[in-house]
This record gives sequence, structure tokens and C-alpha cells, in this order.
Amino acid sequence: MNRIFWIYVYQMIIFPVIFFVAHLIGLFSKKVRDVLREKYSVYKKLNYWLMKDYDKDQKNILFHAASLGEFEHIRPVLFQLKKHFNTNNIITFFSPSGFQNVKTGNGVDYFCYMPFDTISQWKKIYQIVNPVLIIVAKHDVWPAQIWTAKDLKIPVYLINASLSEKSTRSRFPIGRILSVVYRDFTEIITISEQDKQKFASSFTGLKLLVAGDTKYDQVLLRKEKAEQNPPLNPGWCKGSKIFVGGSIWPEDETHLLPALRNLLEEQSNLKIILVPHEPTKSAVARLKKYFSIYNPDLFSALKNKHPESRVLVIDHIGNLAALYYFANIAYVGGSFKQGIHNTMEPAVYGIPVLYGPVHNNSYEAIKLLQAGGSLLVRNQEDIRNSLYQLIVDDQMAALIGKKAQKYALGNTGATEKLINVWKDIIKG
Repeated sequence: MNRIFWIYVYQMIIFPVIFFVAHLIGLFSKKVRDVLREKYSVYKKLNYWLMKDYDKDQKNILFHAASLGEFEHIRPVLFQLKKHFNTNNIITFFSPSGFQNVKTGNGVDYFCYMPFDTISQWKKIYQIVNPVLIIVAKHDVWPAQIWTAKDLKIPVYLINASLSEKSTRSRFPIGRILSVVYRDFTEIITISEQDKQKFASSFTGLKLLVAGDTKYDQVLLRKEKAEQNPPLNPGWCKGSKIFVGGSIWPEDETHLLPALRNLLEEQSNLKIILVPHEPTKSAVARLKKYFSIYNPDLFSALKNKHPESRVLVIDHIGNLAALYYFANIAYVGGSFKQGIHNTMEPAVYGIPVLYGPVHNNSYEAIKLLQAGGSLLVRNQEDIRNSLYQLIVDDQMAALIGKKAQKYALGNTGATEKLINVWKDIIKG
């Protein structure tokens, strides 16, 4: 009765409101309008691909990721499934950041936006795809998607799952409907024992397993790729201390940029690479203007040339993880705004990692700090002093960096555990 009630409420009340609001916003937002247009054609395009371009002798696995960030974390899973079972991996996305920046190949056979979250839409998708397995990454759980999979007896797993103490997902009213949705997962696979216990105490009737976070496996893969094909000429870094500010927001810039400008004046061997979270024209122009005295170079303008300036501004996405390869010190953005970004990407290189006070959204950021592999900075003065110490004291920087790398590498292996969970399903 409880499940039937919430299916009715969601399908007849909640989703129609979501549908109406999205279309209303679409009247004023081209970005939303473009997403809606793609959603209306998901079935037609997917059906066309299935009729023409895929290997019909292999099993199909359907993945869902909210955005590019969640997708990047599941890349090792895609690689390993393709390597061991040669599966057809189909990805659905919620946001444009994933859909617009992913390409086929490297474990991806097809990708599209998720359809509208109704039982009828998902039933059509599942019937033409005929997936042996559905995998949802992290937290972007859509009720109709899961309910339909359950009713069609398709195994469906939530991976890289976490649940913080402050998460609204366990609170009324969201928690009420999610409690019904979560019970329909074949298994929820968490990143830690803590998260498993949090799910167990917040929701009843769940099947839970701890496997770790594939994020750690992904940063190791990206490290190996960057070492094989560095995105910059290493000659620019020779004899210099390289600082990389990754995924920085305006709120980060308020504290970070004055400290960096001060240190550039003091430390002649310091060079900096700045990576805006969203490299819009306005964000890039703002950074260029702030460091105009150094005539900053833009990454897109370099091609195969050396940067000539001590300041390099990255003006398109997709390079941050590889740029940490050159860093002696890194700062991870979002930590003065809504929440920190990926701290494992720099940590895996064995360098000190700095970030601000807003980092409790990230389990690994908390643990990295406890492991001594990072430094917490709360303002401009903290950043300036911490960076100065790390620039002038190689021994201190090496010690913190070694702890960072030890933590990052010590948590790899989640992908292998997941493959072992699914191997009988795929073979069967």
C-alpha cells in the first residue's frame, strides 16, 4: 500500500509539477529548452542506434549519471566492464555538463539525456535496450526509473552511495518517498561503513554493501594517462614551483587571488595555473584582468607552444585532472561556496592539497585532512601563509604530499569489488 500510494502521488502530483516548472523555465532559458528538446527525442534516437550501430551479440548495461562529475567517477567501471565482458555501455545524463562533454569510445557506446521520469517512458526505454543491469551513480535517483526496473525484474544498483548527517535525502518530505525508492534497489553499495550505517539508520528494508568509491580508481587512471601524454610542455615547469587552483569559483577567488598575487611578487620561481569551475568568457576575463601585470596566457591559445607568462588561465573544461601532474601545490575550489570538488585528483600525485572550510560534503576531503595530506585555509591570510611555507620548505611539502598520496592510493580497488558483484548477472 505504501509503495502504491507513493507511486500514485509521484506520477499524478509531484512529477507533473516538475514537468510544468521545467517547461515554464524553458520559456526563458535556452539551456533548459535545449535539454527538453533532447528529452522528447531520446526514445527515437536510442532506438535508431540500437537498430544500426551496436554489437547485438553483447549484453547491454544502462548507466545513469547526473552530470560530468559523476560520470568521470564511473569511468573505471565502464573500462573494466568493456575489458572483461565487452558489454554495450549506455549512459543517460540529467544535466548538460555530462551530455555535452562526453564522447563515445573508452568504454562508452552510447549516451543521451534521461527521458522524462515516468513509468511509461522508462518502460519503453527498458524494452528496447533490454539491459541485463542498471547502474545509478552516486545520488541522482529518479523514482520512476527505479520502480520500473523493479517491476520488470531488472537488477538495479546504486553505487558510490553516500549519505551525510546533514543530507536532506533522509528528511521529510524527500526522505518519505526515497525510503520507498531505495527499497527497490537490488543493492545500495556505499563508499564507506559510515555511509552504510547512515543509510541503515535512516531507511528500513535496504540491502546494503560497502565497496568503496570508484573515484579513487578513476584518479589513478587519469594520473597514468597524464604521465603518458602531458597537456603542457614540461619545460615551462622546470626550475619553478607550480601552483594549480582547480575548479575555482568567485567565492574562492576572493580569498585566493590576493594571496597569489602577493606571492608572485615575492617568489620569483612561482608560476600559477588557474582553472575556473566554469570557464565562461566572463570568468576567464576576470582572471586575466586580475593578473594583467603578468600578461596571462590562455590554454586554448598555446597549442604546442610554451606558455610565456607565469600565469596560465585554463579556458575550457576537461584538463584539470591532467594539469595537477605539473603541480607542486594545489588548491581545490568550491570550498568557500557550496561544497568542495575532487580532492583526490591532486592528492594522487603526492602533492599538498589546500582547501577552504566548506568541505564537509566530501568524505575524502575530511579523511584527507585527518590523514595529514591537506591543509585547511579559512581566509586570504591562511592561504598566503600556507603557500609560503610549502614553497620555501620542500621537506614539509614532501611530507604532506606523501601522506596525501598514501591516502589516495590506499583507497583504490572499488571497481574490482563491483565487477565481482555483477559478474554472475552479466554472464548469466
